[in-house]
Amino acid sequence: MRVDSEVGCELLIFNTNQMMFSLSIARKKINAKDDINITDFSWYLERILPVVMNLQVEQISCEQL
Repeated sequence: MRVDSEVGCELLIFNTNQMMFSLSIARKKINAKDDINITDFSWYLERILPVVMNLQVEQISCEQL
C-alpha cells in the first residue's frame, strides 16, 4: 500500500521472467459521474513503471475481470 494513499496492490513473482501486480487492495477507479467500476490502470502504470525501469519490460497487459 502506498503511504500517501489508501491504494495498494500485491506483487506476485512467478519466476525470474514474469511478475504480476494484483490490484486487489482498495483499487483505484476512474472518476465518473455515474457509478462506474473501471480500474484506473494509468494511475498504477505511472507509479509502478519507474520502479521497474531498470528491468527489461517486454510486455504490459491490463485487464479487469
